Amino acid sequence: MVPGNRYSNSILSAKRIRTMNGEFLKVDGTTLVGNATSADLVVDLVDIPARNGVIHVIDFVLLP
Repeated sequence: MVPGNRYSNSILSAKRIRTMNGEFLKVDGTTLVGNATSADLVVDLVDIPARNGVIHVIDFVLLP
């Protein structure tokens, strides 16, 4: 989870994003890279508006 409403264009244009626990995820194309794992954004399932934020589907669980 990341703070705020982050749409895919702002995520993909970033080099890294800060998570809610203060760690960083590196952004490499459509791949989010954590300390121990990486996950690809499922491009046709991004920018889904929700009541408390924006949902982006990824293909793997990211572990710190």
